[in-house]
Amino acid sequence: MKLRNTQTSGSTTTSNGLVSRLRREKTKLLGSPSTSPSNATQVAVASSTKKSVSKEVERQQPHSVSHNNDAAQFKDCLDAFLSEEEEEDNNVDEPHARSSIKQGGSQKARSKRRAVRIRDSGHVSVEGAMGHANEDRLIVRSNEQFHLFVVIDGHGGSNAADFIVDTMFAAFERVYDDGFESRALETAACDLDKEFCTRARRTQDYSGACYLAIIVYMDPETDTEQKIVLNCGDCRAIVKEEPSKKEAKGGRKSSTSQCEESRVIALSDDHCARNRSEKLRALEAGAYIQNNRIAGVLEPFRSLGDIDVKTKSMKNWVIATPEIRKTPLAVGCSTLLLATDGVWGVLTNEVAMEIVQTELEANRGAARAARAVVDKARERGSQDDITAIVVLI
Repeated sequence: MKLRNTQTSGSTTTSNGLVSRLRREKTKLLGSPSTSPSNATQVAVASSTKKSVSKEVERQQPHSVSHNNDAAQFKDCLDAFLSEEEEEDNNVDEPHARSSIKQGGSQKARSKRRAVRIRDSGHVSVEGAMGHANEDRLIVRSNEQFHLFVVIDGHGGSNAADFIVDTMFAAFERVYDDGFESRALETAACDLDKEFCTRARRTQDYSGACYLAIIVYMDPETDTEQKIVLNCGDCRAIVKEEPSKKEAKGGRKSSTSQCEESRVIALSDDHCARNRSEKLRALEAGAYIQNNRIAGVLEPFRSLGDIDVKTKSMKNWVIATPEIRKTPLAVGCSTLLLATDGVWGVLTNEVAMEIVQTELEANRGAARAARAVVDKARERGSQDDITAIVVLI
């Protein structure tokens, strides 16, 4: 430790002697550096050391006016010692201390920016002309960390679709850990299928459901807005990013700074016979495909439920593993459309988004835009149940 110079050798000798004694006292109380004393112990020692210094200053304090300068220099010397020793105390477990400060401080700073602002959202679900009640379902839910939008295409009854509505948000909430890991989300989704199939086998419930889920959140690690798409089946999501110079809330630019060009992008691939890689996956598992359907009965190649095509002899013909894609989110200029296959069987991505944009440009809002897509699909001849969600970010 580098001490300030004093004017007299007597003061210097006294100061150095006191410093040595205080160091010995600290070592005696704390033990060797390897013992890593607790924060409480360090605080107690710091307090004890300060008291010792105060008493020593009073005892050593010169009473003669001629020695005032020596007294001040003597006290400065001790103050310097205390300052340096306290700094050493605070850094006994420096890596841990830095981590705690970083995490605690960042959490407080990020808490205000965790949730991505949704400008507007709207949805609609209508019964088809198949002679049964609507088996489609949807989820629009949020908490402080993320927003979840899901369209669900049920078949063979609505039990599987209802199960997704009841369990998916909580399942994803459990795996949130300052962001999302794709593997954790995949495991959570597959666990939902296992849970439902276990119940279904007991009750002989042969219902199933496809789903398309989008999670929108602020990634604390990168401080950027993200979207995660989980696709299981033949529902679909598309996005259009309009040219915009708008910046995100707080004057901060969005993840892509700005949308450089207007384009419609498919955020998912349908898991059906039209998808060559998905068809190859099923064939490699030994699947029998007739009329583009698994075992001649099921059109989607991935789903939750459907225990009749998930027997031991049909292992992995139909799987519940969602295809997961994580991409940056262009805030201030993104329009998302999620819909069940009742839309995509009769409308192209471009036509569907054009319908949405027409409604938005007329200031009719996201709900009217979703309704317009459903109405156009019905007009084009779709007989299926139809569900659509429009989200403006």
